[in-house]
Amino acid sequence: MCKPISGRDKNIKESQTQDKPFFAYLAYTAPHWPIQAPDKTIEKYKGRYDSGYEALYQQRLNKQKQLGLLAEQSRASAASPSITPWHELTNKEQKTEARRMEIYAAMIDEIDSHTGRIIQHLKDNKLFDNTVIIFLSDNGAEGHNLDNTWPKDGYPKIRKVIDETHDFSFDNMGKPSSYTFLGEGWARASSPALKYYKGSTTEGGTRVAAFAHYPAAFRRGVIEEQMISVKDITPTLLEIAGINPPQGHYKGKAIEPITGITMTSLLTNGVLPKAAKERTLGIQLMGKRALRKGDWKLVHMPPPYGSNQWQLYNLKTDLAETKDLAASHPDKLKELLQLWQQYSKENNVILPDWVSGY
Repeated sequence: MCKPISGRDKNIKESQTQDKPFFAYLAYTAPHWPIQAPDKTIEKYKGRYDSGYEALYQQRLNKQKQLGLLAEQSRASAASPSITPWHELTNKEQKTEARRMEIYAAMIDEIDSHTGRIIQHLKDNKLFDNTVIIFLSDNGAEGHNLDNTWPKDGYPKIRKVIDETHDFSFDNMGKPSSYTFLGEGWARASSPALKYYKGSTTEGGTRVAAFAHYPAAFRRGVIEEQMISVKDITPTLLEIAGINPPQGHYKGKAIEPITGITMTSLLTNGVLPKAAKERTLGIQLMGKRALRKGDWKLVHMPPPYGSNQWQLYNLKTDLAETKDLAASHPDKLKELLQLWQQYSKENNVILPDWVSGY
């Protein structure tokens, strides 16, 4: 067995010795760009994705329905207009694209392996059953390329360094001196029922894979469909630990109240807190906007990914955001627009006069 990661191992051991709880935060950079992985791990996936991203997309869409992660009637997400159909790529281009996904899969493999080392350490020290584990991604799948991310006209100095210090050859892909991206086709296959990916305010950019595990209290083997925000993690952990949220002042400044909602009742008994049912979540990202209330979602995205106008979707019946209901539900559109204005004012939202392609 591999040795546990030293820093977390020490933190856990000290907590055991002092009979105190411990908190460990493990933030992997994988599978962030540039995608890189050990050669031996990449080799495990050689040839796995030669059939292309469209075939993988369909396989994963079917599998997620089979597993109950998606409703059987879930629609397919829209393909970005800039994705080149697999059959239109040359053999050389297909080979390069397949290697991207092999590297990406290897990175996920490494995350799985090293997360397993932590889990095994908890089990070996009889801590697993009384430890809350929360695992999640920080955003949707990455679908951009080098020019989207570091355009030469926008970031000339950074781009110059990248271009001059990396080897972009096929044989070097995935190695420490490479600078490779996953790309749109594979990003779409990574979340087949969600629209677009990282950098967008559609579901593909904001809804992420996550799980919570706590044998001492949480329900097990349950797929939860309720809306939970990353903001809810802190109040949930505080409640489980029996700690009141901080109040008063710190270094002369008033402590702002936590805006997240504890999800302990949902995770333990399947009861969604009333406050969570009634809340509104606003999102803004580099000029792109969205607002969520219940099953309804308001989205503002630039071309070619949106209309540059507010669009309205009902996620209960249209998770893939394929049918804009703004014209057919004017009252709901008006209601959510007013909530957006309220959210924008309360949070001092300042929208840029440009919209980043990223």
